[in-house]
Amino acid sequence: MTPVDSEGKKLNAQQLRAVRHRAGPLLIIAGAGTGKTTVITERIKYLILAKKAKPSEILALTFTEKAAREMEERVDIALPLGYTQMWISTFHSFCDRVLRAEALQIGLDPKYKLMGEAETVQLIRKNLFKFELNYFRPLGNPTKFVAGMLQHFSRLQDEDVSPQEYLGYAEKKHKKLKAKGRVSQEEKMEVEKTIELARAYKLYDELKVKNSLMDFGDLITKTLSLFRQRPNVLKTYQQQFKFILVDEFQDTNFAQNELAILLAGKGKNITVCGDDDQCLPPTVKILTSTGKKKIKDIKVGDEVITAVGKGHTSVSKVVGVFRRNGERRLITFKTESGKKLVVTSNHKMFCFLPAHYDLKDWHFVYVMYQKGLGWRIGVTNNLPQRLKLERRADLIIGIGSYKTDAEARYYEAYYSAKYGIPTVPFSARPQQAISGDLLISLFKEIDTERNVKKLARDLEIELDSPQFLVDATTRGATRRIKINFEMCSRNYRSKTHKDGFVGHPAVFHMVSLETSDQKVIKKLEEANIELKKSGYGKRVRRNFADIRAAWKFAKKLQKITGGIIDKKFKVGRFNHQHLPARIVPASHVFPGMYLPVVHGKQIVYE
Repeated sequence: MTPVDSEGKKLNAQQLRAVRHRAGPLLIIAGAGTGKTTVITERIKYLILAKKAKPSEILALTFTEKAAREMEERVDIALPLGYTQMWISTFHSFCDRVLRAEALQIGLDPKYKLMGEAETVQLIRKNLFKFELNYFRPLGNPTKFVAGMLQHFSRLQDEDVSPQEYLGYAEKKHKKLKAKGRVSQEEKMEVEKTIELARAYKLYDELKVKNSLMDFGDLITKTLSLFRQRPNVLKTYQQQFKFILVDEFQDTNFAQNELAILLAGKGKNITVCGDDDQCLPPTVKILTSTGKKKIKDIKVGDEVITAVGKGHTSVSKVVGVFRRNGERRLITFKTESGKKLVVTSNHKMFCFLPAHYDLKDWHFVYVMYQKGLGWRIGVTNNLPQRLKLERRADLIIGIGSYKTDAEARYYEAYYSAKYGIPTVPFSARPQQAISGDLLISLFKEIDTERNVKKLARDLEIELDSPQFLVDATTRGATRRIKINFEMCSRNYRSKTHKDGFVGHPAVFHMVSLETSDQKVIKKLEEANIELKKSGYGKRVRRNFADIRAAWKFAKKLQKITGGIIDKKFKVGRFNHQHLPARIVPASHVFPGMYLPVVHGKQIVYE
C-alpha cells in the first residue's frame, strides 16, 4: 500500500525515500509547488511515530512566521497528539527563545527589548554625536546616512562579521595604505570611510548592549557568539535536538547557515529543502530533425532544432539527458497565433519587450530599482518607457498584468501595503508633493531591499532577472555599470544559410562592458582584465565557445565592478529586426509580453 500524507495524497518514491531517511545529512532539491513542506511535515511525523525522536527532540526552522504557522498546522493535523513540545519557528524566533534563556552566559540582559526598523534609526539619531563620523555625518544634513549605515551593519551581521573583526579589517587596510607611502586622495578617502563605518558598527553594538536592546540581526549573531563562547551551552542544544529540519534552505544567509551547522554537531542529522532548477514536463513536445517528439522520449544522440540567434535555427545533437520526478507548479502560455507551451514557473525563458510600443490592452504592476535609493512599486502599460522616464533608475520587473487600470491599481496598493514598498516615483513628477530631500529620506527610512525580497519570495520573482534595464552611464551623480551577457552573439550568415536555417553555425557567447568611470577602470586594470579604448572610455569584450565559461567571466566582472548583468539573446525577429530578448524565469512572463515562436525555419516574437 502506498503511504499517503495528512491530506490523503500519495507520496511518490522520492518523497518517501526522503521521509524515511534514517540519519546523517539530507539535501532535498525541489522546485516551487513540489511538496517540500509536505516532505518536511511527513518526515517529522515519521521520526516521532517510528520512535526515532520525541517531539521535543526535533527542531524545524523556516523563514517567515506565515511558513512556520503553516508547518505547525500541518504537523498538528498529521500527528494524533499535535505538535506539543516541538520547536517549529523561524530562525529569528528560535534565537530569541535561546537568548531569553541563555543571554546571561555571555553578559547580555535576557530581558532585552527587540527593536524594529524605526527604533534602530531613532537609536542612532539620538546618539549621533557620540559616533566618530566625518564623511557619514555631513554638516548640512547630519542624519543623511543613518539608514544607509544601518543597512551596512545588517549586511555585516548576515555575513557573520563581528564589530571586532570589521574594525580589525579596517585597521589592517589603514596600515597597508600607510606602508604604501604615496597614495591618491581617493584611496585615502575610501580607507577613512571604512574606518568610520567600522568604529560606528562597534559603537552601535556597544549602545545596544548598554541599553539592553537588540535588532533582528543580533538575534542570529548573538546566538552564534553564545554557542561559540560557551561550548557547554551549545552541547546542551545539540543533545536536545536529535534532528534538525530547514525549509527554503536557499534563503539562508551565511550567519544562519553557520548556526544550522553548529546545531547539527557531529551527528549531522540535518535535513534541508531547497528550490530546484528549471525543467519541462515530460509530455511537452519539442522540434527534432524528424518532427515533434515528447521530451521524455528524447535520448542522447537525437538531433533537435535549436535557436542560434537573429531569428535563425539549426540542428544540435543531445549530449545529456536529466530527469527528475516530482510535482511542480506549471504555467501554460498561449501566443497570438495559438502556439502553446507548458513549463515550470522557474524555467528560464526568452522574454521580449519592444522599447517603443503603446500597449493599451494590458496594465502591468512592476517593481523598479534605483541604486542608492532602493525599490518602488507602480503601474504602467509600457515597462521600457516607464523605466526610461525615471532617468536614473536601473531596472524594472513586471510582477503582474491586468486587463484594466483599476485592477492593476488595486494590486499596486495591495502589494505596497502588504510589503511596505513605496509607490512614489524616483524622479519627481510635476505637482508631486514628495520630492527632493523628502523623497530621499523616505527611501532611506524604509528597508525596501528587505521588503521587496519578501515579495519576490512569495511571487517567485528573481530580482536579478529584469525584463528591461537601461544602458550603462557615468553622468553627474549617476554611475551605472552594465555587463552584457549575450548568447549566440555572432552573425550567422554563412554558406550553409538558407531560409533562416544554418547548417553549421559557429556559436559564440559574448561578455562585454563599456565605461568611462575611472574608479571602475582602475579596478578592472588591477584585476588584470584586458581593456581597450572606446568612444566612451574603456571596454571589455570577450567571446566564449562554452556558455559556462562566459557566465563565469560575467560574474567575475560583476564582482569587480558591482554592475548589473544584462542576460539577453537575439533569438527572434520583431518588425524584421533582430532584437534581444531577456533571459528570465517563466514567472516573469505575463500576458502582453512576447515569446519567440518558430515559423517554418525562422523565429519571430509573438
